[in-house]
Amino acid sequence: MSSSDALTSHSQCLDLLELKKGFFYYKRYSTLPVWLAGTDCCQWKGVTCDEESGLIVSLDLSNRLMGGNISASLFNLTSLERLNLAFNSFNQRAVRLSGFHKLANLTHLNLSGSGFSGQVPVGISRLKKLISLDLSHNYGVSSSLKLEKPDLGMLIKDLSNLKELYLDGVNVSSMGSEWCGAISESLLGLEALSMKGCSLLGPIDSSLSELRNLSLLVLENNPLLVSNVPDSFANFSSLRELRLGYCQLQGLFPMHVFELTNLKVLDLSNNPMLSGYFPEFSTNSSLEALIVQHTNFSGSLPDSLGNLKSLTFLDLYASNVLGPIPRSIWILNKLVYLDLSFNHFTGEIPPMFDGSPLSHLEYVNLGSNALTGSIPTYLFTISALEHLYLDNNKFSGQLKEFVNASSTLRYVILKRNNLRGKIPKSILDLPSLESLSLSSNKFDGTMKLELFGHLRNLSYLDLSGIDLSISDQRQPFSRNNAAKY
Repeated sequence: MSSSDALTSHSQCLDLLELKKGFFYYKRYSTLPVWLAGTDCCQWKGVTCDEESGLIVSLDLSNRLMGGNISASLFNLTSLERLNLAFNSFNQRAVRLSGFHKLANLTHLNLSGSGFSGQVPVGISRLKKLISLDLSHNYGVSSSLKLEKPDLGMLIKDLSNLKELYLDGVNVSSMGSEWCGAISESLLGLEALSMKGCSLLGPIDSSLSELRNLSLLVLENNPLLVSNVPDSFANFSSLRELRLGYCQLQGLFPMHVFELTNLKVLDLSNNPMLSGYFPEFSTNSSLEALIVQHTNFSGSLPDSLGNLKSLTFLDLYASNVLGPIPRSIWILNKLVYLDLSFNHFTGEIPPMFDGSPLSHLEYVNLGSNALTGSIPTYLFTISALEHLYLDNNKFSGQLKEFVNASSTLRYVILKRNNLRGKIPKSILDLPSLESLSLSSNKFDGTMKLELFGHLRNLSYLDLSGIDLSISDQRQPFSRNNAAKY
């Protein structure tokens, strides 16, 4: 280290101590008290120095439960390459942060969830070495950022090295041709774009398809977007995550997007005017999460669903799907969450394949369909299952006794079916049961009230609408249309 570098390094330590003076802490615990005068600031938590020059190249103050003000001394740290102030509560108008242009060596800047409000500082637009810029998660009137002067186009015009741009919650509020055009013109190398809740207007412009390197595209929670999904989205060959929920999308969703082999997450939820069909799924698919709830998809779910070997999350709630549940659904042994409720599924629940463990499955909701036949007892024995909803269907016959009851089942909702016969005693051998609804079925016979006594976690029991007799050791009594407990 040269003598000039040593002087600069010492000066930077003093700048950090000055920066510290502006902070206060929402909890007593903080890592910053170890920032002490007379000690080597390169050893302080959150501080990283270059080994040769001794100058500070990284400052990470994220998640420190801090408030207060950012001192101008921060902008004396001109050797900084990475700056992270995320997830604090500075409650400071961002326009006061007027020195960003001095940090010309920054490659990574993260101000997400840090409590800054108002106009995004114009100095950020001069950080030409930036690779990653995160201004996101500043939700709420008092802590939101906006892009007016500079607007989005001015902000990113000279940031041609950007690979990641996260603007969730920043008020961009511009037409589709403007924000799409600005991004595609300046950031052709962009790999991650997240603009959740940015008050974006539509329609989505075709120019966005120029971003051929995109692996992440998040436009969800922009209800004024009102747009078709461009067919060109199927050309994003590197895309791993596409989130378009709650954007008032319309028209026909391009089926070829399902064929993107790198796509892991597809979320089209809460777009009731968006129509579409499910394709024949390829064995090359990487899909882990498919969320199409509350859309206007139609047709059936193909048996090739079983080709989605990596699928962990499937949510088709209220998506207008019809036909039988494909037998191959139980091949998906990584599945954790399954919601097919409020559709038009018919037929029986398919049998489980021998050797299909379903050991990760925690949530099953097949409610409000037109499913028939008997309820398979294997559903009550899935080792990790916590939620089982089969209500509002046309299940009939007797609910049979089962062995090896799940120790994790907490919610069992079977109401409004045509189940007959005696209530199986094994349903009362579910030790974690919190809520049980058997109402509006055709169960009969007598149940001993004391059978419920060992269910220590049971807080809701609904036996209404059942011609059932209930007895206890003290006094037997008949309960036609038994009440809720």
